[in-house]
Amino acid sequence: MTDRSPTRSAYLEIQEELERLGEGYRFLDEKSMLLAHEMLRQLVLMETLDLALAEAEKLATGAFDAALGRHGLDSLESYPGWDLANLEPKVTTRAFLGLALQSAAWPEQDEPETPGTWMNSPEVHACRLYYLKCLQLHVELALVGSNLLRLEEDYVRTERRARALDQMIMPQMRENLRQIREKLEEIEQEENFSVRNAKSKSDAYRMI
Repeated sequence: MTDRSPTRSAYLEIQEELERLGEGYRFLDEKSMLLAHEMLRQLVLMETLDLALAEAEKLATGAFDAALGRHGLDSLESYPGWDLANLEPKVTTRAFLGLALQSAAWPEQDEPETPGTWMNSPEVHACRLYYLKCLQLHVELALVGSNLLRLEEDYVRTERRARALDQMIMPQMRENLRQIREKLEEIEQEENFSVRNAKSKSDAYRMI
């Protein structure tokens, strides 16, 4: 039973509040759908990156085996590698429903200068490029994974709020409206009865 007085003003207040909550529920419902759509897009991207990483790792392993077979481990250890300080990606942030979603873009990399006969080693060149690609894909996958975590947390939070409105708060307010409406009808009936009763008595007095 509602603790509000059964008045028309209380009825109108609850009705207006219910309308506002209905708008809030529709907003949350639409937000949930947008979050789900973006989560699906990020999952597809993750699957694409996973496949690309598996292929890059396969190629990198093959290139390493080829370079190892041609030059030997001792020679490969002296081969100059990438300068990791210059391999940082350009991370961009995109605002989505109040969330910060990130992605990485990679600038063109100049290969380290290669001394002597290394310049003519396609096996070593391929090995270095494929392992660089693996590194880049790992970074991109990490960013997509972080995006998915943020999206999932917000989706769960939004769904919880929407369910609370739809299944608890709004039904209770509709019940409050029903109770106040019934009480107002009772009061109106009592007032009508009192008016009719008073009129009957007045008519009876005039007839005496």
